[in-house]
Amino acid sequence: MSLDRAGGARRFGWGIAVPIFLVGATDAVADAAFIGAASAALAPAAVVASLYPAVTLLLNRLLLRERLHTVHLYGALAALFAVACLAR
Repeated sequence: MSLDRAGGARRFGWGIAVPIFLVGATDAVADAAFIGAASAALAPAAVVASLYPAVTLLLNRLLLRERLHTVHLYGALAALFAVACLAR
């Protein structure tokens, strides 16, 4: 819980629980995929795992409606470009 402007307790509803659940679920899926890929080729799993910060930026933008600063946008684009180069 947090305090509202008047100093009273404010309860979080389902509006915050859904994004938290989605982040936890996608993290669990990513961990399972990484463990599953460890028995096979590790290189593709490492490349996909390196995109974790870009996914965090995307979720912040979509779910929390945070502003993406220019440096964050360039970093995410550079990471996507690097993955495209490694995929060839």
